[in-house]
Formats: sequence, C-alpha cells, structure tokens
Amino acid sequence: MTSTVIAAIDGSAAAWPVLEVAGAFARATATTVQALHVAEDGDDAADALAAARGTPLRIATGDVTSCLVDATAAAEVLAIVLGGRGRPGGARPAGHVALGVMARVDKPVIVVPPDAAHPARLEHVLVPAEGRPDGTGTLAALLERLARSGLQLTALHVADEASLPKYSDQTQHETEAFAREFAARNLPRSIDVELGFRVGQPAAEVLAACDEPTIDMVVIAWSRDLSSGRARVVRQLLERSRIPVLLVPETDDAGPGEGTSDPGRRVGRSRTVGRHPSDHEEH
Repeated sequence: MTSTVIAAIDGSAAAWPVLEVAGAFARATATTVQALHVAEDGDDAADALAAARGTPLRIATGDVTSCLVDATAAAEVLAIVLGGRGRPGGARPAGHVALGVMARVDKPVIVVPPDAAHPARLEHVLVPAEGRPDGTGTLAALLERLARSGLQLTALHVADEASLPKYSDQTQHETEAFAREFAARNLPRSIDVELGFRVGQPAAEVLAACDEPTIDMVVIAWSRDLSSGRARVVRQLLERSRIPVLLVPETDDAGPGEGTSDPGRRVGRSRTVGRHPSDHEEH
C-alpha cells in the first residue's frame, strides 16, 4: 500500500504553501499527496488551487476538524499538512482547526505558516532535542525515512545558561557525547547527524536556529498538550516560526537505539551556534 500525505486546504491563499510543503514532504518520504477540502456552499477556490498544483483533491462535508481527524486515521496516511497561525501574541498559537487536529491525531502533523519561507524546498531539517534525548519510536522512524532520502539532519541541543559553569573546557566533549546519545536513541547507525549547540532559553534559541537560511523544516516530538506551562518550545514555534513545524506525537515505543547510548556510532560534526559558555567573561 502506498503511503499518503494529506494536504488539508481551504480556498484561501494560505492553501498554496500547504500544497507546496506537502509536495516537498511527499518527495522526501516517497509518498503521494492527496488534497482534502471540507466544502462550504459555493466554495470552488480549493478545487482551482489543487488543480493548479496538479494535486488530486477529495471533497468532504461536515465539521472541518472531525473530517480531517477521520481522514488522517486511515491506515495509508503517513502525515497531515495544514495551515495554522493564530494572531501574534494571542491566547492561541494556531487556528482552532489546526489545534483541534494536533490534539486528536496520533500521526505526524505539519503546520505551515501562511508566510512560510521557501515552502517547496526540503533539504535541511532541524530537530530540537530538549534535555534527555527522546526515544519516541515514531520520531525515530520518521527521521530515518527523511535521512535516507538524502536530507541533512541537525539535532539542536540548547543548554540552559544558568546550569553551566562560568568557565568550562569540557563543553565540546559534553556536546559530542549528547550528539552520540541522541543519535543512538533516534537514528539507525547508518545515518549521520550534525549537532547544533546553543546556550540560552530553549524556545528563543530554537526559533533563532529556525531563522538560519538553510533550515527548511523543524521536527519536534511533543505530548499533544498545549495547556498552560506545557510544550513551551512547541507553542513558540507555532506562534512565530516562518518555516513548517512537523509535530510528532510521543509514543511509548523505544527507538532504534533501544534507549541506550552507542559510543561507537558515527555522528556528524558538532557546531556551536550563538553564545558559547567559554565566551563569558568575569567582571
């Protein structure tokens, strides 16, 4: 059975970057794209947009969120791509449809900002790794699929400045150890991964890394919980990122590394981006 990526579109201009991101993701994962539109009376703009992109379109009727959730549940669906951006500074980090789908589906969801930068390009993926590297099986399988298509993967580790010693000559070694652990838990041994390293507040530093011109998408595991005090990095990405955000629901499955570090596995070069703890000066 051929896997499918759903591109959820309406009749607005925001549907075009959704179609482009879905196409790029489908090429990277060797899947097909199926556009899905929940129809409203007299709305034929979605049909024209899908036709212009050359994407097959399916029309559904009913509650928008429920239709998208039901469609994503199909066995052949790998992921769903949809637009979503709440008002800057508002109480919600995305529109109500995007939030409803994100909370209810157990498959990857790609949220595309309406002003997405280079939505048709997918060559370099950023994977924030907060604290203990995640052992999510779904994340591991997806990263393997992306890496095998030739995409560059950068795992970003953000260290809390307050937790670091003022002077440290061990940061590079600690960073490389973290890279090995992250790779062992989330990628098969044959896949190379680069590590980006920043010091500061995680959400701010992840957003800053997303602004690098070579980064095309950010992939992050999450708990499907945006309640107060939870998923701060995810919330900031949904509110402010100008590149697509791929949310991977956390599972209880172990990744390829079975939750253990492999000191011998191959990790790409580490690089420090932003402030480095050894740059601090004593006053």
